[in-house]
Amino acid sequence: MRFIRVLGLSLVELMIALALGTLVISASLSVVVGSSQSRLVNAQYQQIQDSGRVAMKILTDELRYAGYLAELTSVSLNSGMMSISGVVGKDCVGPGTNHQSLPQPQGAFVTVWADTKSDNDRLSCVDDALNGSDLLQIKRVIGPDTPASALDDNRYYLLSNMADAHLFPGNLSPTPSLASGRYWHYQHRVFYVENRDDGIPALKWRQLYVNGGMVEEELVEGVERLKLRVGGDLNGDGVVDTWLEPSAVPLTLWQSPSVILAVQIQLLVRPTLEVNHASSTPVVFEMFGGDVNFDDGIPRRLYQTTIVLANARLTEGSL
Repeated sequence: MRFIRVLGLSLVELMIALALGTLVISASLSVVVGSSQSRLVNAQYQQIQDSGRVAMKILTDELRYAGYLAELTSVSLNSGMMSISGVVGKDCVGPGTNHQSLPQPQGAFVTVWADTKSDNDRLSCVDDALNGSDLLQIKRVIGPDTPASALDDNRYYLLSNMADAHLFPGNLSPTPSLASGRYWHYQHRVFYVENRDDGIPALKWRQLYVNGGMVEEELVEGVERLKLRVGGDLNGDGVVDTWLEPSAVPLTLWQSPSVILAVQIQLLVRPTLEVNHASSTPVVFEMFGGDVNFDDGIPRRLYQTTIVLANARLTEGSL
């Protein structure tokens, strides 16, 4: 009798093989998906770190030089002791009689000012800024000094020596001159947080140009809150003795730069990359002016620092 040998898998063996294959494929897919999710989460935190570092550097550098006016930093500056050429269109105008880009004859010229954005705006150029976040305004000159042959037509310049000054647009002809005078790029900037059309918040500024006046530009995406506290020397001993929210600082203190000695900055930063987060546990951030709560699962980080206003200590009288 001849026996026929049958080769191959039985039905039971085939089903077991298919089941094992399915498990292996599922496990492999889980590893791939988990690895991809992990990379995205790591990318989010890297983006938060980069955005926070860049935004904080921009603000701290600006505050360190706030009120710097070259040879005129330590003297009282107003439009009565200097000549001013040009008119700023679409300016940022704040409270008081002398609170815009260029000095006016009346009142004290404010070089540092802050406020909390609300529906009752006290600054004319930030209608779309995020309510509850703060605004920071700084006026100064930017070094190094510029040769007369290299002036930018779209910038404003402060020409100064130890006795006189002229503030003018770079396209003014002929170019003003002073004995032993130097040309400095004069700048007025307003910092704030605003939601873009895609819903992502960003740190922006408006800065001064000859063409367009105070022009809006985006600086760092992902900055969700800017909060400030102002350190004042109210008893005149040269040391900060009180910290105030910007909206609580009266205009008379902003007009007395030797009183405002320091500013504390808080930045709340989130990523722009979208990741589906399984957890939506509420998170509370302790910020100046009150806690901020989120339960959307988006990672955030709070940055804080304190900056001394060095030029305030050099200033006598009002700017």
